Amino acid sequence: MLTPSPTVLVVDPALGRPELDCFNLISRLSPLPISYHLPAILGLESAYIAEQNCVVKGVVLLGSIANVEQMYAWQRPLTVWLERIFSRAIPLLGICYGHQLIAHMAGACVKDLGKKELGFRRGSINSLRSLENLESAEFFVTHNQAVVTAPREFSAVLSSPDFPYDGLQHQDKPIWTFQPHIETTPHFCELCRYPVTPQELKKLNAGHKILSSFLHFAKNN
Repeated sequence: MLTPSPTVLVVDPALGRPELDCFNLISRLSPLPISYHLPAILGLESAYIAEQNCVVKGVVLLGSIANVEQMYAWQRPLTVWLERIFSRAIPLLGICYGHQLIAHMAGACVKDLGKKELGFRRGSINSLRSLENLESAEFFVTHNQAVVTAPREFSAVLSSPDFPYDGLQHQDKPIWTFQPHIETTPHFCELCRYPVTPQELKKLNAGHKILSSFLHFAKNN
């Protein structure tokens, strides 16, 4: 009988084009095998199977053009599944839509901004437990909604003057969330129609350091 393999699950709630370039970056950074799941396109069955056949060491929940209150048919099962991940204290990282959904599940208000935020935004980092702890950095953002109130049992770890809840961590559980796309690649910027400069490419490293430190935390947790 085969021993279940320790694995990190990457959940991509893309409504159309999967973020394969970002997934490939996560695969390169991860010290563990990665599995890939597309709940909006294919449902969550593959994630359920992974839970049965693997030792789930961590979950990364990526972005989406969906918002947390639309309640597409796939969103309720995803929320129920995430509640199970919460209860098992499996390390969880939410990015963009993942950040908003986890905060929403914990009682935060997610507000439509009425415009699109696109580009690099500088944020101050405060007490980022167990992960790469930078003082401040610029991160790539592309979003129309934002978390505007504090979720229960979470603390803000990344903030800017207009976005005080750009990054969150749970007070007790290994859960972190970020509005910026810390998994950004140059190709992702191109798909967002943002002409990233060679100087700006260097700014992607800060997000990659946080992402890498989460993946290594998941391995060792």
